[in-house]
Amino acid sequence: PGNLIHIEHARNKNQDEHEQGTHPGWPAELLLRYGTEAQKQRFIPAICRGECFFSIGMSEPGAGSDLSAVRSRAAQQADGSWRLNGQKIWTSGAHLNHYMIALVRTSGDADSRHSGLSQFIVDLAAPGVTIRPIPDLNGEVDFNEVFFDNVELPADALIAPVAASHVVHVRSALLFAEPDIKSTVLKTHPMGTRLAGSGDVGGWLALAAGGYV
Repeated sequence: PGNLIHIEHARNKNQDEHEQGTHPGWPAELLLRYGTEAQKQRFIPAICRGECFFSIGMSEPGAGSDLSAVRSRAAQQADGSWRLNGQKIWTSGAHLNHYMIALVRTSGDADSRHSGLSQFIVDLAAPGVTIRPIPDLNGEVDFNEVFFDNVELPADALIAPVAASHVVHVRSALLFAEPDIKSTVLKTHPMGTRLAGSGDVGGWLALAAGGYV
């Protein structure tokens, strides 16, 4: 499904208006696997029409790509909504995109490591969201810092069960990374061609890691 969504998205999107910085099929495939029916109906057609663009919000200062070290936190309110505080960094396309799928803590703390993590759809135009571009040496912008200051999220912004296992979020991250993992395997390992055609993402990841060791 992700490839079909990517094709439809590419056919419809206006490159002059948006350069989203993430694989366009990734947010749709994530929602197809883990989203609610209402989220699928709201966002997937808009993604395919090239009207809705997402950033991925995982990396944080002091945490890098270690998802288990995430400290941004969403606290549930009495009415079922959520209040989000924290910061993401190296967020591609946040200055252009409409939404972020953010990995944050909903219980425990960073010492809990592999539990208490949830993903939310965050409107990047919402009150309390501040986007600070990080220019490169040429003065061009792709990456951003994104700050959350008491951002109010509706109850239906939550993707998948609250405080789901760490494995769910690693799998969703692999949906985003899958094209690069395949490319690395094909280029660096003699078994790459067979595995890349097998759908074994775990195998691709293992070989990709081995290619760098």
